[in-house]
Amino acid sequence: MTLATTRPRQIDPRGHRFGAGLSVVLLGAGGAWLLAGAVAVLQALLAATGYCLGCRLYFLRWYAPALFDRFIAGTAGEPVARAI
Repeated sequence: MTLATTRPRQIDPRGHRFGAGLSVVLLGAGGAWLLAGAVAVLQALLAATGYCLGCRLYFLRWYAPALFDRFIAGTAGEPVARAI
């Protein structure tokens, strides 16, 4: 008894590449909508209550504001007045 040998089926990769590219585009668009929605919610909170979440987060003593000062503003090492 012998087993029949079959040749592997050749699959055209263009369909898979198109699907992957389409996924990247749709995920990117969805991420942009999610970001825009978050900004809209935070701006509505600011307009309704006067509470600025970004301002509060910036003046906390944590790592990200120090990076911002060092790379963007160029004022690392200078004391920053805290808003309470």
